[in-house]
Amino acid sequence: MTNGFRPILRSALVRPGWQRNSALRPGVAIVYSDADGRVQIPQGGGRPWARHSTTSSWIRHEVDVSDQRRTARLGGMDLPTARNAHFLEAVIDIGFRVTDPAEIVRRYVTYGASVILNYVSSELRAVTRSFDLEEIHLAEDKFNAEFSRDIPLPEGITIYRLNVRLTPNRTAFEYLEDLRGASRSRDLAAEQHERAKVEAIRLNEIKRIEHAAELERRKAALIAMRDLEMDPYELLLAHAAEHPNGSEKLFEMLNEAWRAGMEQEEVRDSRFADLVKYLIENGIMQAVDIEKFRDDLTNRVREAAVRKGSSGLGWSESSVLPEMKLKKAPSAPPQRSSGGDQSFNGAKR
Repeated sequence: MTNGFRPILRSALVRPGWQRNSALRPGVAIVYSDADGRVQIPQGGGRPWARHSTTSSWIRHEVDVSDQRRTARLGGMDLPTARNAHFLEAVIDIGFRVTDPAEIVRRYVTYGASVILNYVSSELRAVTRSFDLEEIHLAEDKFNAEFSRDIPLPEGITIYRLNVRLTPNRTAFEYLEDLRGASRSRDLAAEQHERAKVEAIRLNEIKRIEHAAELERRKAALIAMRDLEMDPYELLLAHAAEHPNGSEKLFEMLNEAWRAGMEQEEVRDSRFADLVKYLIENGIMQAVDIEKFRDDLTNRVREAAVRKGSSGLGWSESSVLPEMKLKKAPSAPPQRSSGGDQSFNGAKR
């Protein structure tokens, strides 16, 4: 604690009968003391020993009464915060002078550091214990404001300047850094959240505008196509032209539709062939009707082919069966003659 503080008191034994000039140097006060503890400050100059007994032994003291400025540090467990949660360090700027040299000699204060720092640490400790770690700047301001005046100490020293700078010790500093880091993380997360909200609102507004524009475009397209006569096949081709990226799936659907139509036609043709065979075998259809039925069937197939070429899949095709009059089937099949021509003639009749 005495680092940087020079001695304020120097003493030397004066032999009996020794007369010494007591002329003072600047900033030094001369004080005498005897074995009985009496302290005396000589007044004026000359030969002060003439009036003293030559059998007495006196000690001559030189006391530094000049102004001194020193910087000291306090730390460790001396400066706790509220509830002793953390501890502080202090850098103290001190200005002091000796104002009572006799009291310095009487108390034998060789260095002023211990007297001054004990007083300062005690007063500063009382202030810091009233504040939390995050409020040390308030504790610093309060202490400096309260001790900005001259402070006389009972040891004969007056403190004319006292200014303190408080800082957290290493453990407290790490704690504050953790708090600041957590606070920055929360602030950053909140800022990122707000930015994400603004971005989501912006994207939603853009999508809403795009969707409204798409609806308007489709509405205009439907209005433009209202007077057009298009069969399903043409509609599919128009869709493929507008959405070329989905043409592969579209053509797969068309192939499936064509394949299903062809299978349906094959089934229908097979059923029709079976029907004709049944009609002929049972004598329901006459030979004279076969030629008319063939011509009718050929015309209907030709018309169906034309409709398929113009309307795509031909969902509106009518039945290809010709309109014909069928007679009631006989209860027994007709009798065949021995000649092939007679059988044909009988079927014709």
